[in-house]
Amino acid sequence: MLNLLFSKNKEKKLFHILKFLFIIILGSCQNTPRPLSSALSEVEKKNVEILFNYLFFDNPGIYVLYGSKPMSDSPLPPELNLTREEIAKLIDSLPEELRKNADVIECDYNKQWALWEKIQDRFNITKFILAKRICENAESIYIVDVEKTISILSHNYNLFKSVAGTDFSPSEKVHEIKNPDSLFWGKILQDDFAMGLLYGFGEENVRLFNEKASNVE
Repeated sequence: MLNLLFSKNKEKKLFHILKFLFIIILGSCQNTPRPLSSALSEVEKKNVEILFNYLFFDNPGIYVLYGSKPMSDSPLPPELNLTREEIAKLIDSLPEELRKNADVIECDYNKQWALWEKIQDRFNITKFILAKRICENAESIYIVDVEKTISILSHNYNLFKSVAGTDFSPSEKVHEIKNPDSLFWGKILQDDFAMGLLYGFGEENVRLFNEKASNVE
């Protein structure tokens, strides 16, 4: 199984600067956060770097980490069963500027995610949640700011209660997103208005978008 990731050089340099901050922030509740160099082996660092580069730079996860978004999702790309020759032809077919300014990295996000699940307990992660879920037959990795998500669930309690069909505790349900069998998140993730709020678009913007979408239909 092979996925291709096109990552511009300047984005990779930026990631090398920020990846250490990311680990420190995730482990911010530890008395002595472990540096990346001592917490992970070289193979683990390489795989985590590829995964995090995809989550935080090729997708909007960085806005959860450093911005105001309560949550983001990174859809996992479909598997590509390509030979080396087919990959070479694909690269050759790209515009020259793209070939010159982009790196092609062979990566298996499912494998890298499985690795992250095994090693994440080395860090005392409390501020953020990373969770892999299937929604409408598509796999995504969700990045959740715990406090911001609890705030959205609390301030819009009646809306989320209506979507979920039951009373709930925001502080408990935010952690339940890690449970693939959660009925609560199974319903919330399929509701456009609820997810618009969780993605940080604001109630008025979400309402206007939904109204325009309804008129188009």
